[in-house]
Amino acid sequence: GATYCFRNNTGGTECLMYKSSTSGWTAVNLGTYIKYNTGSAAVSEGATLTGATSGATGTVRRVTIQTGTTGASDAQGVFVLSGVSGTFQNAENLQVSSSTVAVSTSALITITLTPSGKYQFVNYNFGGSTSTNRMYWVDGVNTAFEFDGTYAVPLITGMTLDTPKHLAAHKKHLFLSFQKGSLQHSSIGDPYGWSVVTGASEIGTGDEITGLQVMIGDALAIFNRNRIYILYGTSSSDWNLKNFSASSGAAEYTIQNITDTMFL
Repeated sequence: GATYCFRNNTGGTECLMYKSSTSGWTAVNLGTYIKYNTGSAAVSEGATLTGATSGATGTVRRVTIQTGTTGASDAQGVFVLSGVSGTFQNAENLQVSSSTVAVSTSALITITLTPSGKYQFVNYNFGGSTSTNRMYWVDGVNTAFEFDGTYAVPLITGMTLDTPKHLAAHKKHLFLSFQKGSLQHSSIGDPYGWSVVTGASEIGTGDEITGLQVMIGDALAIFNRNRIYILYGTSSSDWNLKNFSASSGAAEYTIQNITDTMFL
């Protein structure tokens, strides 16, 4: 029931997120995070994270594991933090209850958005609770993000140019499109996970992707500028990419689901 908008600031140096309220548009604080690697223990939301060298502290709100596992002590991802006190440092041990759980690979990062993106959104529930229904967005100039109404989570895929342009949520995967026809999806049930070991994968389409649309009949339409594919299956173990049209595609941002999928 909430309405949001994204708008460049007056100087055009940053894009800001706003939420509609009875008193007008209110700017949304997108929060902070710190990157880590060599993650060796599960960290619960609500735990206090401490920098062993800096003494800085923060409350953990989200934990992402992009690649690796805590069991192998090679988990890599981000901790989304609130209530930060002090100054976290790069390359310091990160601890919970005096036990090291990971090593920071950045200082504390305040989330800001590069201006002039073109936004697309999808609401989807990757969990089994009403509390895990969340909003996902891409804009072509920043990483993808997850937002639950309070906390924003950068979805870092590992791409050199990590600025996806189109997205879809399909079969418990988050699909993102990148330049040069690259379509990638997250691990099943985990929009934070982008490792092939846990089920993430890449599908090459051979042409610039202009949009994605989940179709009636439970398949995913992948639109290029000059061709169209239909993706059948449920995961990387049985995806079946079928050529729907080899001679015509879709103009970007025209694809709509109106009783059936329509586009220019």
